[in-house]
Amino acid sequence: RHTRYPLVTGVQTCALPISFGDGLFARSPQGIFHVAFCDSIAAAQREFEARLRPWRPRSVTRDDAAARRMAQTIFTGADHEPIGLHLIGSPFRTLVWQALLALDGSETKTYGEMARSIRKASAARAVGGAVGANRIGWLVPCHHVLRNDGSLGGFHWGVDRKRAMLVWESLTPTP
Repeated sequence: RHTRYPLVTGVQTCALPISFGDGLFARSPQGIFHVAFCDSIAAAQREFEARLRPWRPRSVTRDDAAARRMAQTIFTGADHEPIGLHLIGSPFRTLVWQALLALDGSETKTYGEMARSIRKASAARAVGGAVGANRIGWLVPCHHVLRNDGSLGGFHWGVDRKRAMLVWESLTPTP
């Protein structure tokens, strides 16, 4: 039976305090597919559960220790191991997210520049939709995309958090 959603066999999820508020992490056997920032864990958990429902995972487990290790790896680069990502989206969205992954750690681009970088110069608006649909915050650096006038624009987890992320990166050496 064909479904447009992947079957996720074992999801680990956990919420814990991180550098930019509280974070909700989830990974499948293929890699991390959700890193969200929030002021309310309960609201983030509801949003995550609604997003996960169509995938019909066989199991969802909470693993605080694994989440702490993920957060430490993500935010400190402590173990210097590559972080596996599980990008789940349309081919266009995946293309945009891969272009985000290719950005230099301190580089910002406008939506138009991102569209040109994927050879879809007239698709700046669609690029904005793909950037906004990213749910692997920080690791897929959607916070590096700005409006064409250079202003921060929107951010799923709040413009203040986006600003804090960009400032933190500018002051923190890359691990």
